[in-house]
Amino acid sequence: MQPLKTLVLFVLLFGLGLSVQARTVGSTDFVHLQEEDGIWWFVNHQGERFITTGMNHIDERGILFNEVNQGWMTGEFGEDILGSWGGLNARASGIAAFADKVVNDFKSYGFNTIPFHAYTVPLSLYEEREIYYIAKIKVESISMRHMNRAQGARFPDVFSSEFEQKLDALTKKVCSPLRDAKYLLGYTFFDLPDLKAPGQWHARQFPDGGLVYPWVQDMRNLPASAEGKKAWIRILQENHGSAATAAEVYGIDGVSSWDQLAQVTDWPPKPSNEAKVVKDADDMLAALADRWYGLHREMIHKYDPNHLIIGDKHEVGFNKTVHQIPDGVLEPIGKYCDVFMIQYYSFYNDLHNSTLRELHRKTGLPIINGDHAFSHQTDKHTKLKGLEVHSHDAVGEEYANYMQRTMEDHPFMLGWWYCGYMEQWAPAGTRLGQQCGFFDPFGEPNMEVLPAIKAANENAVKWHENSKPK
Repeated sequence: MQPLKTLVLFVLLFGLGLSVQARTVGSTDFVHLQEEDGIWWFVNHQGERFITTGMNHIDERGILFNEVNQGWMTGEFGEDILGSWGGLNARASGIAAFADKVVNDFKSYGFNTIPFHAYTVPLSLYEEREIYYIAKIKVESISMRHMNRAQGARFPDVFSSEFEQKLDALTKKVCSPLRDAKYLLGYTFFDLPDLKAPGQWHARQFPDGGLVYPWVQDMRNLPASAEGKKAWIRILQENHGSAATAAEVYGIDGVSSWDQLAQVTDWPPKPSNEAKVVKDADDMLAALADRWYGLHREMIHKYDPNHLIIGDKHEVGFNKTVHQIPDGVLEPIGKYCDVFMIQYYSFYNDLHNSTLRELHRKTGLPIINGDHAFSHQTDKHTKLKGLEVHSHDAVGEEYANYMQRTMEDHPFMLGWWYCGYMEQWAPAGTRLGQQCGFFDPFGEPNMEVLPAIKAANENAVKWHENSKPK
């Protein structure tokens, strides 16, 4: 049964002869959602509507501590700000001063939310400073890029009692202290989960070339006694007339019973009927997604019934490419989450417009673009993240255009989190390139671009008030 998530109110403005329908999602004593005349908003505990704006990668170790800005953080915030592991020390004597800098930088330029890519600063410091923030519940990896499969790491069996107990313990630890938080936006899970077909690089790791979703492959390779394996056999029972016919589809010989098929832990990479195998995989992935999101919602609301569920951040596209998320995954997202968070790097164009609309239509949820950036490469960079433009002025122009168009054209868009806060200069950086941002590696604001960013952020609510589908 779908959880009751909404309270519907009908307000009749008799004097004006207008009928306004308002829908509230969540508790009005905390950050919640409101849809009014088809336009979605975040609303705080004081009844103020807002659009979420933020900068990612606030306290990532490779950005704060690298060969270019070595010594800057310790000079500003004390020697113990650098932990023995090379990252930001949450217990440092200067951690509150670092939080002060972050919050001041955000609020000075119209950013109101500490977003998804924040790692170490205690959330209580953001609550005290009255800036919105998110909390993370990372129980077990469902992302290939964060999973060391060579060392035996695999996707979790979400049907098992062990997984349920592990999630229960984590949500109790994370959610209980935040139950009464006024500035918590909601709970998030994983960055770019593998709930769709694997990309080319990851597909090469599997003998079948990624024909079957990796998570499904891991479940069907479990022993017969595992709950995930039992769920897989139930899918096969629904889709095939007998164990023998199911085994034939997969190119498995000598199987005459479901118990025998359940014993199989090494499935042939070249099935005899790919279409039926893909149907089984789609159904199993949908079952996994339903269990993943449903159990998260149940456990979060067990310890915190007051705050929104934002869920995983899903990659949906880069530039002119769209990465399709199966409908069987979008359905439980819409059922169990309150907001759909995406990563969509693209200039604003017809494809971007139509993709956002399709995702909203299929989930029924308002959307945050939780990761996206424009960047201008200078002689300080060898390769820069973000969609490249020809100048810092152009970064500001593209930022303002994207914010205005998404706010005006999409009544269901709730905001945008930019990637990122402080940039890196070469030789710092990763294979993805130097991190882009609006502050240099020494924390100084880039005044070639920030005035335009501030103006766009401050206009977001006004643009959204007049939102109409285009």
